[in-house]
Amino acid sequence: MEAKHDRADVLIANTADRLAGSTDGGVTFTPLPDAPDLVSVEWPAPDVFFGSDPNNTVYLSTDGGGTWRRQGQAPGPPAAFAATSATEVYVATDSAIHHSTDGGRTLRQTLS
Repeated sequence: MEAKHDRADVLIANTADRLAGSTDGGVTFTPLPDAPDLVSVEWPAPDVFFGSDPNNTVYLSTDGGGTWRRQGQAPGPPAAFAATSATEVYVATDSAIHHSTDGGRTLRQTLS
């Protein structure tokens, strides 16, 4: 679960069904119907989400989760996933840490 940077009552959560959003501090959640099936989600900036799916695909949304673009492929299942901006992403797999500065399109191994 992630909270919006400037509003703690706005949340996004990965549920059993799909990604869902809340604007009332988590009292209720509404599914984001166009979101891919994600196993991890990061919210590095207002309206910017990154996620990875069960097939190690990295996705990006720049409109608050309304639409998602397939960016690239992690070389293995992410053990950890972090985004620090709309362009910078880190993916840790069982064997290495990978870094992207182009929104997840290209992941380069930085530590093994």
